[in-house]
Amino acid sequence: MILNKTQGNLTHGGGEQVPADSDDFHNMERFLAMLEDGVDAEPDDHGGEDNHGDG
Repeated sequence: MILNKTQGNLTHGGGEQVPADSDDFHNMERFLAMLEDGVDAEPDDHGGEDNHGDG
């Protein structure tokens, strides 16, 4: 749905925002595929310690 909206394929009044043959579209497509696949975050460089200040 997100990719369809960027191409103007859904009625949302904005028209085409990102052409399907653009690098931006392909980057967004890859990003959404990673979200769908449930990619795990890479370990940080601090030996796995929590570096977010909350624990």
